Amino acid sequence: MRRRAAWRDRDEQLELALLAEEAGWDGVFVWEAAHGPDAWSMLAAIAVRTSRVRLGTMLTPLPWRRPWKVATPAELRAVRR
Repeated sequence: MRRRAAWRDRDEQLELALLAEEAGWDGVFVWEAAHGPDAWSMLAAIAVRTSRVRLGTMLTPLPWRRPWKVATPAELRAVRR
């Protein structure tokens, strides 16, 4: 049986983020791929379940998004602080 890549599974990404925070890692970063969960939605889910670890994207292809949709989630970072 072929195993799916972890970055394509929302639950596994969330579990890895929780483990990273428990292990004392400083940050968790996700990337946006053509297939798989939306990076910004994934960061929101991780932010709800974590409290200390820093979050970010490694890649957000701007041609896939409208500028105002990229700027709005970036403003939400102040809410978690």
